[in-house]
Amino acid sequence: MTDTAEFVSIHRMTPKVKQFQLKLIDSSWDFKPGQHTVIHFDRDGKQVNRPYTPTSLPFNSGKEFTLAIKRYGDGNASLYMHNREVGDNIEVEEPHGNLYLRNFDRDVVFVSTGTGITPMVTMLKHYIKEGRGKAYFFYGEKTQENIMYRETLDQLEAENKDLKVYYSLSDEEWKGMEGHIQEYIPKKLERFGEKDFYVCGVPQMVVQTEELLKEKGVEPGRVFTEGWERDAVED
Repeated sequence: MTDTAEFVSIHRMTPKVKQFQLKLIDSSWDFKPGQHTVIHFDRDGKQVNRPYTPTSLPFNSGKEFTLAIKRYGDGNASLYMHNREVGDNIEVEEPHGNLYLRNFDRDVVFVSTGTGITPMVTMLKHYIKEGRGKAYFFYGEKTQENIMYRETLDQLEAENKDLKVYYSLSDEEWKGMEGHIQEYIPKKLERFGEKDFYVCGVPQMVVQTEELLKEKGVEPGRVFTEGWERDAVED
């Protein structure tokens, strides 16, 4: 079942990412930060469905939310979305999924790459508001210009003594960490078994992070992903 939403605002976040503010026409939503919606549209006579994670909680009485979408050169859905204009409509599903905070008393670790950051930012804000432990945010990108929500993350870190944010770039030399973000997890964390881990991004990173955490003795029930990444890597 889908709901109709109208594009009410569109602005560019990075050279390849736009943020879309959408307003539900005849419904309202209440979902957990981190869960994803699915957009539906017709392309060349075929139905296309793609998941995207709202980057905000529903606001304006549950009728509005935002999406941040990166444009890929050969991506049907991303190209379609980047060609939308204010006033256009689109069909969307009410958000669902496996990524949402489970325990606000434990320390939490967020690990993401690319647009996998979108559920993590909303969950981080939720944890800062209601959590009672420490939060660690690991984010990997290719270059500095592609880093999403950098100002937001830097501000959150400056305002919260119990938050640490780590960036790593894989395709650019800079003063910060370089290489794959998951490689820095053992270097920055201690007492792995006391933390919950939320992981989202390219499937290879997700699987490697799961394996790393298993080696560190983290119970599977404390590692949360969308759940489809291992099949994508094996395929």
